[in-house]
Amino acid sequence: MKKVLLFLAMALMVCSTAMARGLFLESAVGTIDTLAGREAMVVDLGGSIGKVAIATMNVGAKKTVTAGITMYSHGTEFNLGDANDPNKNGLTDGWYVPSKAEFEALQSHLSYNKNFSTAEWKVTETATLCLTSKYKNSYHQGIYALSDREQWGDHWNCWTYRFSYMNNAFSDSFDKSNEADIDECVIRPFHKLDSVENCRIYYTSSYGNVVEPGSNSFNASIVSNTYENGQGIITFGGELTSIGPGAFYRCSTLTSVTIPATVKSIGYDAFCGCSSLETLKFADGSKLETIDVFAFSGTNITAVTIPATVTNIGYGAFNQTQIATITIPASVKEIGEQAFSDCSQLSSLAFADGSQLEAIGMCAFFGTAISGDLTIPATVTSMGSNIFGGCQLSNVYMSSPDLSGISNLSFNGSGIAMIVVPAKLYEAYQSHFSDIKVVPSDLKEWKEYALGRIEVGMQTTLTFSDTDKATIAGYISTIKNATTFDETLDAYKAAMALIDKQKGFEAKTRDALDDLGTGHVGPAIRVTGKNGKSIMLFNLDKVEFVNVDVVNVFGQGEAEATGIGEVKWIQLWEGGPGFAEYNIGATSATEYGDYYTWGGFENVVGINNPSYNGGTSALSSDTDTAIKLWGSNWRMPTKDEFAALISKCDVELTTIDGIKGWRFTGKGNYKFNSIFLPIAGSCYNANVSYQGITGNYWSSTSDGEYIYSASCLDLNPSNAYTTTTSRNIGCSVRAVLNETK
Repeated sequence: MKKVLLFLAMALMVCSTAMARGLFLESAVGTIDTLAGREAMVVDLGGSIGKVAIATMNVGAKKTVTAGITMYSHGTEFNLGDANDPNKNGLTDGWYVPSKAEFEALQSHLSYNKNFSTAEWKVTETATLCLTSKYKNSYHQGIYALSDREQWGDHWNCWTYRFSYMNNAFSDSFDKSNEADIDECVIRPFHKLDSVENCRIYYTSSYGNVVEPGSNSFNASIVSNTYENGQGIITFGGELTSIGPGAFYRCSTLTSVTIPATVKSIGYDAFCGCSSLETLKFADGSKLETIDVFAFSGTNITAVTIPATVTNIGYGAFNQTQIATITIPASVKEIGEQAFSDCSQLSSLAFADGSQLEAIGMCAFFGTAISGDLTIPATVTSMGSNIFGGCQLSNVYMSSPDLSGISNLSFNGSGIAMIVVPAKLYEAYQSHFSDIKVVPSDLKEWKEYALGRIEVGMQTTLTFSDTDKATIAGYISTIKNATTFDETLDAYKAAMALIDKQKGFEAKTRDALDDLGTGHVGPAIRVTGKNGKSIMLFNLDKVEFVNVDVVNVFGQGEAEATGIGEVKWIQLWEGGPGFAEYNIGATSATEYGDYYTWGGFENVVGINNPSYNGGTSALSSDTDTAIKLWGSNWRMPTKDEFAALISKCDVELTTIDGIKGWRFTGKGNYKFNSIFLPIAGSCYNANVSYQGITGNYWSSTSDGEYIYSASCLDLNPSNAYTTTTSRNIGCSVRAVLNETK
């Protein structure tokens, strides 16, 4: 069986509109015919432009014949704005307003002829392409609209091309803001031309005869279908961009096919059941994006190179083919359900470095002979069930940090030995794939991770006895000297069990802080630290300590703020930022605080037309409101941190001290940590409004494209979400701890 290398990749290309007449595909210069509804002439402009079709008349012009003389009217007049608006100038089906470069290249093909009151510029005497001037502003000239723009300061200039009776032609530009002064431009439409190769499907037949495709299966009409000298050629009258559903369904005599470069999609069942089809090729420069459901199911393809533009391989696209080896390059994003199922000869699957693959559908490789080790790209966040059913996998290497869309039955029936993951993801994967052995990829990294987790647990647990401390120290020593993963894991689990047990006692304590002295039984003790904070321990068999200098709560602390002093910060998820307890300008969580433009440092209440930061970049240390006002211990949150605040926390609309807002509460180890963000309204034109109704919190992230808006967290009584708003609006700022400090 031949080894086959299947390349898949992605890109996005835009194709021009199909042409109405095949004549223009190989026309000689000067030929006049009809193209996409307009009489046109082919002109070779040379250089990088090449052949183009140029309409013989301006938009809206009319042709009349008087005493054997052909005359062309001036056509519809446009201002520059309308001339470049397809909805107003009526250019469709591939016709467009030409560029400055195209019109300047055309000038070398023109000759000047003055005929009484009309000046004409022609290509040749036998093939006339009149560019007619008319009387205007006391001299003869014709002004043709061009598509070019150039920016001058805060406005745009628009280019035009002038022809005058003085045997003069030149390009010129106008300030678009003054386009009312040049509202008599006309348009001479241009149209791109493509080579004939882009409109042909080449094929061979086992019977050496014509293969008839299904009717109405293509976006362009078939001009001819011939078979000569061992090759079939289907020629189309326009640019072929799609091969539709069932186009060659069960054409059993089809043995090979070459798809033209312009095809962007191959529909469902397009070549399904072509049992003799062994060779599939795509022309150089292919724009193919989608291979739909069962497109090549039931064929006998043994060698194929899928174009680098493919982004999606649909349901069952290649199931039951003879492919033996597959390498999926970086750009493919989705492999559909059963895409390669029952390809019994398929024994090797690999994903190229830098893969952008996001999804693998259910049973995608079911019933294949894939075996050995396999690396799943870290970008994969969606995997269906039974993907590798019937395979014989050994070690599967995974590193995606997001398992929410990955089925725990993805490897069901695959014969998998173990899943190997980065140390920091071990616990998440072991919990998700509970029936499969999960191991860290590197023992040293795993030991460092385990020791780090134990250290954090020790630092964030307040009430260890001397006995427990000594026991955990022994486990730490075991980990440091361990030579196997299992030895390290056993010691790590034992140490964390002691830490988690003590954390459980302290969790009960925090639950009871709201009603201390009631609702509990058994020995209890209140311990007060030097900073005045206290914690009560209760329902303990014995109390192991009575002396604590400072009591800290897990994921909470304090940091200095310029001119304010210590501000409490709260962490809501592992690795997340520490959010300040209240807004800048406030002194408690239920105060609204001050209002700032994006990157501004001044409370804008009472200020008309306040300044704000411009550009497309994120705020820096010099323009960050929190850094400027609270010092380098703080910064503004990013857009992604606000998005994580919503996705990683329990979110609740509530009212505290008469102030309506949203409470964000952590989960797991952080379930006792929460922050309150009041719906603070906003300040516009010096006045604050909509408090309790809607309000935005600035992030440090720009809009990225639009320089007058930036990303923010939007709060209202029905929803909390990330969005963008105008930078000149005064919004709230909730700082986060600057980790670099």
